[in-house]
Amino acid sequence: MADNIVATSKLLTDISQVLNGTQDNIDIPNNFAGLVTSLFGIDKATVTEIKEEANSAVCEYISNTKKAYVDNQLSEFSAFPELIGHKNAGYRSYAAIPILVDGKVSFVLEMLSNFENKFSPDMMQILSLGTPLLGYALMYRKEKGKNLKLATYFDAAFSDSAPQLLVSSSGNIIKANKSAMKKLNLSLGAEIKVAGALGLDFAALSSLSKGSSTELVISGYAEPSVYNVTVSKISESMLHVLLIDSTSSSILKSTLTAMDYSEDMAVVLVDNDFIIKQASKGFSQFLGYPQGMVTGKSLLDMLDQRGRALIGGEDGRIKPDSSSIIAGTVQLLTGNSTLTRAHIVMARSFSGAVVAVSKASFEEYVDIASENLNDFVSTTSDVVIKIDSLGFIKECNLATEHVLGYTKEELLNKDVKMLYEDPAMLDRDIAYAKNGGKVDSTYVNLFKKDRATIPVTHYVRMLKGNKMDEYYLILIKELATKQLLVSQDSIIKENFGYIKKLEGNSELKSEFIYNISHELKTPLTSIIGFSKFLYGGEFGQLNDEQRDNIKTIIDEADRLMLIINQILDATKLDANKVELDFKEVDLAELKNSPSITALEEAAQKKGVQFSWTVKYDTPKIMADQNRLIQVFVNLIGNAIKFTESGSITVNIENKSKNKIVVSVKDTGMGISPEDKQKLFRKFYQVPRKGLVKPEGTGTGLGLSITRDIIKLHHGKIKVDSEVGKGSNFWFILPIIQRQPRKKQHSQTA
Repeated sequence: MADNIVATSKLLTDISQVLNGTQDNIDIPNNFAGLVTSLFGIDKATVTEIKEEANSAVCEYISNTKKAYVDNQLSEFSAFPELIGHKNAGYRSYAAIPILVDGKVSFVLEMLSNFENKFSPDMMQILSLGTPLLGYALMYRKEKGKNLKLATYFDAAFSDSAPQLLVSSSGNIIKANKSAMKKLNLSLGAEIKVAGALGLDFAALSSLSKGSSTELVISGYAEPSVYNVTVSKISESMLHVLLIDSTSSSILKSTLTAMDYSEDMAVVLVDNDFIIKQASKGFSQFLGYPQGMVTGKSLLDMLDQRGRALIGGEDGRIKPDSSSIIAGTVQLLTGNSTLTRAHIVMARSFSGAVVAVSKASFEEYVDIASENLNDFVSTTSDVVIKIDSLGFIKECNLATEHVLGYTKEELLNKDVKMLYEDPAMLDRDIAYAKNGGKVDSTYVNLFKKDRATIPVTHYVRMLKGNKMDEYYLILIKELATKQLLVSQDSIIKENFGYIKKLEGNSELKSEFIYNISHELKTPLTSIIGFSKFLYGGEFGQLNDEQRDNIKTIIDEADRLMLIINQILDATKLDANKVELDFKEVDLAELKNSPSITALEEAAQKKGVQFSWTVKYDTPKIMADQNRLIQVFVNLIGNAIKFTESGSITVNIENKSKNKIVVSVKDTGMGISPEDKQKLFRKFYQVPRKGLVKPEGTGTGLGLSITRDIIKLHHGKIKVDSEVGKGSNFWFILPIIQRQPRKKQHSQTA
């Protein structure tokens, strides 16, 4: 008992010295393991971290049970595979103790000894008193790191231009960035209650941290502004408050509501048949139709012939190739059955079109609207850039200088692509907007003036000027992108383990299929061999009925062997385990191979003509001859199967100086558009309705294997077909195969 007290005291004293190290880079787990080996004469001790994957079986057991584990006589019958491995390495005893961090098993102390019965109950009890101290030290280190990371985050976040606050549970503002100090008119060093600054106390802000937000009108040091308030919960005693300026969007919303009552302008939404689905109130006031009686009417019925021709509605539907914006002066039929002259603008959309109608004398409204838009652009806190149809910057607001570092003079008449890390994304979105689409929240990287990249979301709209010249507005938001990137990074990390698990399951499945198929081939080979001996009379003469039965066994066994070989091929192709043997292949001579000859005989026996034509100037190609024959067998075999009469033709010729094209064409039953989309999927079989004599079921792997073999040759395969008119499978192959790059090996003297 006294020895145990001394050992315990010694252990706790030495552990305290190890854990009291103040350096941030001190290796606490390894120092603790070294202390255990020296104090107790243990041959090997390690502190193993428990991870989400790749844990040993014994560590998984300890993590789940939170109990220590001892095996004082390691043998081939030990409970876990790792223990058998330790026994084979010469160890005779094993013990493990869980180390809890914040109530969870985060590490395991593993110990090995060359002697049996090394780990007595007394020793395990003493060690169990020391491991909680290690857990507390690791938890402290973890919390310290978390706090440092949190502090770093807020230092970076608070440099943003949006007003931000940290609020304590007492209701005090404990930290505010410069923008918040300015907008809320706060004083440095003073104790400020958040309720006085925002009109919301800690409890009200806490309720917003559950996913909702609210809008506040804040006077601050200047004119009143509207802010959207978003709250994040840092801890039970601290909240992070973000204020996003929504003044401009509120003004815009009010403006649009006011325009709804205009007597001089109307807006309607029509479907692809020009049926009105929605209409502003101005439409009834402008054209004299009773309120609520416009919806469901055809816009074409309200236009004269010239108007119908202008918007492309002569056949009663919007043309698929209509340009994005159409404008002109037309005659409109009013509710009083009289014609009135009006200006019409139609913007194409996926579900129809948006049509704006104004009095012909009201075209100056375009200039007024343009001026209002310019006012909006100049006052918004987001970056807004106006470009012409060629992509040159014609206008930008003050926020551009703050976010990107450029002055307005430095950007005017410059190509906007200079700001984009990937200009192709901008080209794509401009093209989409040009065709009437709305580009919202595309995530891109922009270059600042100092060439540092900044992640943003951009919005793109195409607009028309008063002379119908087109231009584009690009609105750029910075903060929303940062938040989304953090969220996406979290989602990727959460799903990474699950994806790896699925990949492992897929590999196990492929390995199982491959192994079981190999096991089937061995007895099947014996069945085929002995059946052929029987059929040939090696074991005595057979009568006709017996020979017919044996022939059926041989045919069905051969078909089963073909199915097994296809499954093996598909499995190897999936696992990228197929290596091609590239040699020079004469495609004209390929017809004489036994496999192709047998198919030609099968076609002729069925009454189907067969031809193989290689154009005179087609060169020899580099390919794996056996695999190429397999491609032809699959394609020609399918053609024979689905062709009752007519012909099957194989044509081979040059496509260019570097490639050849091969066509396998038949006059069979053809393939429907629905089946063509699924044709090269594994295990998919085309329905065989209409065949005089349906063949066996097969595996649905032939075309999938064919596609993969052609891909390995750096080629591609396509199919042209129509039901009742046959099919044409054609593929392209390079004449000379690309050589893989050789890895550079560094040489040492």
